[in-house]
Amino acid sequence: MAQGLPAVLPLLPGLVLPRRRPSWQQAPPVVVRAEGVRLDPSHLERFLGVVGGIDPPAVALTFPYVVAAPLHVAVVSHPDFPLPPLGLVHVRERIRRWRTLAVGTRVDLEARTEAFREVPSGVAFDLVTTMTQDGQRVWDSRTQALWRTGGTGRGGQAGVPAVATGAVLPLPVPRGAGRSYGLVAGNLDPIHVSRWTAMPFGFSRAVVHGMWTVGRCVAELGDPLGPASVLVRFRTPLPAPSQARLVARPGPPHDGGGLELAVWGAGHRRPVLEGRLVPAVVGDDDLRHAVAVEEA
Repeated sequence: MAQGLPAVLPLLPGLVLPRRRPSWQQAPPVVVRAEGVRLDPSHLERFLGVVGGIDPPAVALTFPYVVAAPLHVAVVSHPDFPLPPLGLVHVRERIRRWRTLAVGTRVDLEARTEAFREVPSGVAFDLVTTMTQDGQRVWDSRTQALWRTGGTGRGGQAGVPAVATGAVLPLPVPRGAGRSYGLVAGNLDPIHVSRWTAMPFGFSRAVVHGMWTVGRCVAELGDPLGPASVLVRFRTPLPAPSQARLVARPGPPHDGGGLELAVWGAGHRRPVLEGRLVPAVVGDDDLRHAVAVEEA
């Protein structure tokens, strides 16, 4: 019998309760799977209501990331996961859609940890999520995350260019955007919920999820719907409410074309994120070989 996505509520104690953890140098990979997961039209509708975009005839590029969110919770709450889940920093993301995905169909999912490594600012690792239909890969993501222990990394840009000039689109961040996205994605980290829950973690206001910002960028720039990739590097948190702007320009033809993009917050000296949206499946090297991780 197919096993669907895990329920998140029973996993929450594993996120917050102190426990003895294995050494990250010796921890085995954590692998969690789910089978027969439906790409629910109502879930997609709620997702689009939060990040924007029109209801497409196919699955939006970043929507599978929220579908897989319970697996991500299961990974970081697993007894073999070596790092404290609260405080992990999302540093880079690469999402690839291999072909058009029909709404209402069923998929199999796997999330696994890879490549724990020491970097100047802490311990980094990759969380790899793969979605298949009938044994064929149709979507995947590679998340680079960081447990910060101090210091400042000075990593390379992992193929993600800085964008300072280009077409400018307003990108307002509504009050409660973090809470709304968290309800859709199943990620109610306190820093995203409200000002009062974010303040103990050093934020004067709630900040939105990085993937909310990525989803907004794809919605504003236009989802290619067929094979596509988005690569981003997260640089600094984006508070809610606030006013941001999306800057985009054509990418170099020799590097897949598409669009280079950056999101700038009001008064920020560096972009909130930088990235590329490409109407093709890009290679895996951009993130796999980025060992050093910058401070967010």
